[in-house]
Amino acid sequence: MSARRPQRGRSAAPALAVGLVMVVVLGIALVVRHTTASRHAAPGTATSAPALTTPVPATALVATGPSASFGESVGASSGELRVVAATTWLPTMMLVQTWQRSGSGAWSVPRQLLPAGFHRGYDPSIATLSDGTVVVTSGVDLNLRPLCLDAGSVAIQRVNASGPSTPSVVDDQRGTDNFDDRPTVSAGAGSEVWVGWSQGTRPSSCDLIGADDQIHLARSPDGGRTFANRLTIPAPGANYGVQIAPTGPGAADVAWTQTLPTGTFRILLAQVQHGALVGPPTVVGTGIPLPAQLPGAVFPSFTIPTITIMNGRPALAWAAWTARHAVIRLALPTPGGQGWVVRTIAPALGTDDLLPALGGATGSSASLLYAVHRRADDAVAYQLRRVAVGTGTPPVSLAPARTVLAGPPGPGFHEIGESLQISDAAGTSTTALVAGGASRSQIWQADWIP
Repeated sequence: MSARRPQRGRSAAPALAVGLVMVVVLGIALVVRHTTASRHAAPGTATSAPALTTPVPATALVATGPSASFGESVGASSGELRVVAATTWLPTMMLVQTWQRSGSGAWSVPRQLLPAGFHRGYDPSIATLSDGTVVVTSGVDLNLRPLCLDAGSVAIQRVNASGPSTPSVVDDQRGTDNFDDRPTVSAGAGSEVWVGWSQGTRPSSCDLIGADDQIHLARSPDGGRTFANRLTIPAPGANYGVQIAPTGPGAADVAWTQTLPTGTFRILLAQVQHGALVGPPTVVGTGIPLPAQLPGAVFPSFTIPTITIMNGRPALAWAAWTARHAVIRLALPTPGGQGWVVRTIAPALGTDDLLPALGGATGSSASLLYAVHRRADDAVAYQLRRVAVGTGTPPVSLAPARTVLAGPPGPGFHEIGESLQISDAAGTSTTALVAGGASRSQIWQADWIP
């Protein structure tokens, strides 16, 4: 849970220790070969990347609170309906709250996403179903130890124009020695809902990243009401930050971070079809993860992938630590091939780029949203740009970055989150962002046409 992690002991950082293998970073610049099923073969004739223009998002203020009161924000849209969720730090607890509005109406009062019997919420994720329903997931636990997770579980809530449903539980770890963390949700074909999370054991419940965390998936055929189809993806090391890109009925590409005792990470990609893996996971990238805290930051940072489908194949991005800076690496599908073209986006002087999110894919291009942390005053801004891949030189094209939300001077976050999120529905891309400043905290919703 990103919401608990800065409070949990940082003793688990062996999995994050920076050591040994700078050579791995050099290897990431290579094109990685994609060896999974033929479903990802070239979809058609590839062309040079088109001229790119970054869209201009429309923004709306959702809520204002004291400094460091908001983090981990997500947003989605469905016609006239806009829904935003974020972790909120209240004086006596933290939980996930949701806001909604229709058209140009006012945002609703915040509503809690907390099933009966649980006492704390964190790590929201959001998606829009084909019928226009918005679903929001959250991690929840019993809040028995402020620095740890106890009975961490996964909750879900459906939201439509009339308001949110009563939250229900996707995966309940009460009464066990396990805990769930970092849930994510994606909308699949028809009424399919995919939920993923990492699951650890009690010895790791107070660690920044559980040393034995494993990836779990659940699929609902009925819009998130029931989850009968479940799958565990076993892998050595610490596995977390799962992201899901549905590709058809019962099918999805799944990406996550695997942290190894050497202090390095691997970005893994797996195909799932009808409740089973299609071959072993593929390594898309390797490197050194971000430090637990970036220079000048009071919040924790993580290396977690984002995934979207571009020209019928998975495109990924993640943040990595190179030459004492946080950079963003893109792995876009090779035109007409089976691998990826890897490109690094370096930050401006005195800043670090983190929390990349891909979405709004149309043909060979997609939107890239990311956060920019300014070391001098612990400020966080957000930028958007279009990225594309083609057969030209260089094969990856980047449109000029556009600032979506400028960050006021900090410090202003308990946690910014482990990842940003772009939600796509009916030709519109939507997100939610927190402007965390030293004097106040605000949530903004933004949307644009890709």
